[in-house]
Amino acid sequence: MPQPAQPQGVRSSRNLRLDPDGGTNVWVQHESFAMEWKLLEQGKFDSEMTFLEQLDAMAQLTERMELAADGKCKFPSRWLRRRDVDADEISRHGNYLLELRHVPESVNRTPFGKVQRVVRVYYYEPKLLDEVLAALALGSKPDGPDTGMEQNKSIDLANSRAWDWDVNETLRKQGCSR
Repeated sequence: MPQPAQPQGVRSSRNLRLDPDGGTNVWVQHESFAMEWKLLEQGKFDSEMTFLEQLDAMAQLTERMELAADGKCKFPSRWLRRRDVDADEISRHGNYLLELRHVPESVNRTPFGKVQRVVRVYYYEPKLLDEVLAALALGSKPDGPDTGMEQNKSIDLANSRAWDWDVNETLRKQGCSR
């Protein structure tokens, strides 16, 4: 099983008490995640979303990825509602995956009778690689009941990529010294 930094989300939320000298995190992307991100940039990631909806999702997720790199993500707590957070823990597959959330601008979940869709970045914080956030998969689902189990399929995909991926090798190829 991929070994995450502890506690879950410590780098993304920069718990200074547990990580006092932590610097800026660096994102490393699974090659399939990089391809999915490119499709999102082109508005071709999710055929049920418009080009502008996909650009909005990309802008929000880029902002949340920057927050995670800076250790400033907000996770759910008893003071924050789930819709007011940037990231969350995923309990499926042993509690090591995290997700960054896109929240559609409109509070109306069915504009013109069409259910809005949300996009998620699934990632983890590898224990043995300080200050690294590993982007595994990009997924989308309906904003509301997920009768097609799309979110679970995306989480399963992220899990399989985490098991098969040598993050160290990717870092070496990118010339990172972490």
